[in-house]
Amino acid sequence: MLQRSFRFVPQIWRGSCSKLFTTEAKTPILQDDYYSRVIDDLNSKFALPYFDLKEFADNPEEAIKNIQYQSPLYRMHKEDSIGLPYFDLKHITTNHKEIQENVNMRKSGKVNVKEDIVNIYKRTVDIEKQQKKLKEEITRLYHQDKGSEEGVKLKGVKMFLSLIQHKLKANLFDNLMLLPNSSHPKAVKLENKDGNIIDVIGAKKDFDCHTPLDHVTIGTKLGIFREQRLHEFTGSRNYFLVGQGAELEQALVNYTLDKLKAKGFMCITVPNIIRAAAFDGSGLQYQHIDKMIYSIDKSEDSVGVDFRLAGTSEVGLCTYFANHAIHEKYLPKKVCCVSTCYRKETDSRNDPRGLFRVHQFTKVEMFAVSTEQQSEEILMSFVNIQKEILQDLNLHAHILEMPCYELGLPAQRKIDIEAWFPGRGSFGEVTSTSNCTDYQAKRLQILHSTSKHVYKYAHTINGTACAVTRLIMALLENGQQTNRTVQLPSCLHPYMANRDGLIRKERFQMQYIGVKQSKVNQKRPE
Repeated sequence: MLQRSFRFVPQIWRGSCSKLFTTEAKTPILQDDYYSRVIDDLNSKFALPYFDLKEFADNPEEAIKNIQYQSPLYRMHKEDSIGLPYFDLKHITTNHKEIQENVNMRKSGKVNVKEDIVNIYKRTVDIEKQQKKLKEEITRLYHQDKGSEEGVKLKGVKMFLSLIQHKLKANLFDNLMLLPNSSHPKAVKLENKDGNIIDVIGAKKDFDCHTPLDHVTIGTKLGIFREQRLHEFTGSRNYFLVGQGAELEQALVNYTLDKLKAKGFMCITVPNIIRAAAFDGSGLQYQHIDKMIYSIDKSEDSVGVDFRLAGTSEVGLCTYFANHAIHEKYLPKKVCCVSTCYRKETDSRNDPRGLFRVHQFTKVEMFAVSTEQQSEEILMSFVNIQKEILQDLNLHAHILEMPCYELGLPAQRKIDIEAWFPGRGSFGEVTSTSNCTDYQAKRLQILHSTSKHVYKYAHTINGTACAVTRLIMALLENGQQTNRTVQLPSCLHPYMANRDGLIRKERFQMQYIGVKQSKVNQKRPE
């Protein structure tokens, strides 16, 4: 009868039973011959090379409690704050070669699909089967004899399997969160950024009468921009917009919002301080969070929670829709948001001066939730709005289809627009639009429903309506006049105090009396 009880259990898991998982246990697990052999067997079959079970064998229950998850979103799921991110593991297992090709084409997610996902997933499936068999054996043994030593022994093995399962699943989901979205055929065709211009707006302005100045020189001479005598208080890549410069910032925001509201967008104000899990779920690689966005010190009521300053309102808009379903009668739902964006810019040594690459700037963002059938059309409608705005601003620009290696994790397709900056003598990105399909929805539980109460994952689309600092740059450089004024496009005139659309030199001036100069010029009260 005893032999029959082990008909589903590997031979090596049999043996004399010590009381390692009872209150009488005194012998260290690795010194017990039976459990030492079991641990070696479990290591070889399930745990290695991902971790060594021997390191956690003395207290597997405590080890389960202390498992660390790299993915902030998966940590949030373990807190029962959000549903488990959805991944079609059967599809990934069957199509791992094609998925690996997509990963290799993109610089956003570097993961070995077979080793880091498929193999781990297969092990978790095998472990679940073994756990089920062990549970059946343990139940049957205890029905025969409540003090069964064989049952106690198998409970110990089951505990080890549970530890392995928890650690492998943590590893599995950490790796799954690094997978990029699928890539649009138009992105796959492009090997590089050359030849990917799909449209052109306007033409370069003729500056025959003078060499065009850059926006730093123009703004400084007009007294509407300052980055000098600021570093000691704020560090690098910061700035003041003064007088008409600050007016122009608000004019661009208000002009853009009026245009978007006329096109059916709903305005939303979002938080700028958000949990790292929201960035993870929106598609920012958790491995890069520390390099890209600022961390916020934890308050007393949020110990252990990782809060960050948002680099774009896209993340806040994702969290607005997270854990919610929208009825299909409201779709597509288009929203817009004005926010201050905070970015470290630690990876770039480019553009150390001026407004092109700064730590803080204002941006108007477009965002939409749609069905699968609507998302591509919404993407192109966002691009058309961007083109319309740049045409209104009399700017010359290229519309670019972006290749795979330029796509972030969530984007299936991305279209950028680069405007011409005559003072820089080059084009620079001013807008970007991405169709994220159901990538963000599957992680943050954004659904849409039908009248028949059928729920499906929605598609999300995001795009820049107005990156204010870069458009200020473009307007100053393209609108500069020989009389040292700047002519603004007519669409902004109603939003400026000076309705003729000319930016003139600010009359307000200050004298610098600080220590960053000769002592003769340093001033103090007598």
